[in-house]
Amino acid sequence: MKVKNIEARTEAMKVLGNLTRNDTVRAAAAKHIGAILVSLEEYHEELLCATIGVLMNTIVDDRARTEFLRKGGLE
Repeated sequence: MKVKNIEARTEAMKVLGNLTRNDTVRAAAAKHIGAILVSLEEYHEELLCATIGVLMNTIVDDRARTEFLRKGGLE
């Protein structure tokens, strides 16, 4: 389910950013990298910064890196 409230999405992404510092959580998040990348399609500075933080944490996982590159990376 996509949350329309930008503030709630931003806060959720910030929490995910903190949680993805843990190896187990990072591996779980890497399975859903496509859903994380959706947040990059919205131009909201705070959400973008939080999403990039999550990407930086998860990109060390091979699955996440492959999916990230398959989707074309960042413009």
